[in-house]
Amino acid sequence: MLKDLVQKNRSYRSFDPERAVTREELLEFVDIARQTSSSRNIQPLKYRLVCTPEECAKVLPLTAWAGRLKNVKLPPEGHAPTAYIVVCCDMTIAETITTFLRDVGIVAQTILLAATE
Repeated sequence: MLKDLVQKNRSYRSFDPERAVTREELLEFVDIARQTSSSRNIQPLKYRLVCTPEECAKVLPLTAWAGRLKNVKLPPEGHAPTAYIVVCCDMTIAETITTFLRDVGIVAQTILLAATE
């Protein structure tokens, strides 16, 4: 089952603007992600759910899509994500961000697999 899920998972860079992602769906993904392992079990990651068109318009310019590809603008015009989960590290809990980069990777992969499922 996990193997099939991993094989179905891919990196999306164009999205259906008609498919709105709900806050409830985002909450489900975060609920799954928060159950993953955490370095030293101090759980410094926090999540900001972004699902309104106004908020998404503010987040999109802060992202980098396929940054190594020159002269390519992704996502294509009119095909931006309709929601984001912004993963943040609470620096009042974490001593340094470097310690918790693995946690971000684990959480991101977990969210991707949950979305694929």
